[in-house]
Amino acid sequence: MSQQNTNPYAQLFQQGGDFSKFLPQAQPFDLKSWMDSRQNDMQTLGEAMHASVQSMQDILRRSTEILSEFAQEQAKTAKDAMSGDSSPEQRLSSGAAQAQKLYERSVNNLREIVDMAQSAQSEVADILNKRVSASLSEIKSLADKAGKEKSSGSTKKAA
Repeated sequence: MSQQNTNPYAQLFQQGGDFSKFLPQAQPFDLKSWMDSRQNDMQTLGEAMHASVQSMQDILRRSTEILSEFAQEQAKTAKDAMSGDSSPEQRLSSGAAQAQKLYERSVNNLREIVDMAQSAQSEVADILNKRVSASLSEIKSLADKAGKEKSSGSTKKAA
């Protein structure tokens, strides 16, 4: 049994890739508008990437500030723990209080970083969603225009 090729494009490529006989069947559309729309898509992707990178830089900057504050706090805690001005019980109590403050501050800092990341994600998603919506409208408009041109062309041929 011979196996028949079910690829609809196989015949085209078997004939040397002559696309010219298929072009009259293609629906006409405004290529310039299509390319302008794709250019706008690329610009929007660039804007989204810029916003994403900027947000990551802000998050990294804030994370660095938090780490610096943490290191300073740890140095102060260690210095206070080593000072001989207080009894061991007082140092232990003071250390526990400072550990609790440090923990609460760490949780708040983590929440701040998470909020920054979520805000950045929302900003990028909004940029992309607006462009996708605009792009779909542009595609619909191009398709409607091509359909009207094809209809008016077939009406002229019938006349």
